[in-house]
Amino acid sequence: MTTDALVREVLSGDGKVFGKHASHWAALRDGAVPPDWPLLHLVLGEHMLMRDGAEHRRLRGLLSKAFTRSRVEALRPRIEDKREDPGEDLTTTARRRRVRHHA
Repeated sequence: MTTDALVREVLSGDGKVFGKHASHWAALRDGAVPPDWPLLHLVLGEHMLMRDGAEHRRLRGLLSKAFTRSRVEALRPRIEDKREDPGEDLTTTARRRRVRHHA
């Protein structure tokens, strides 16, 4: 999405023009996405990020009760302990692990 108007159109839509679920992706249906694409398992997953409308809101509501600010902050020390290098941020650590996994 490249313009504010397009973003507003997508976000205010009914989920029929633009949808996150893999069934809406023409490139998947047409076979244009290679089977070894590293993110394919995320796109094909049946989870909240790939749901639209009422189902997305239902799942988001369930998660928001479990991941309150205080609960997430309580997890911070355990998450930070997972870093390979205490001097790097978690995004760098995650990227390094993905590269290593797909190498």
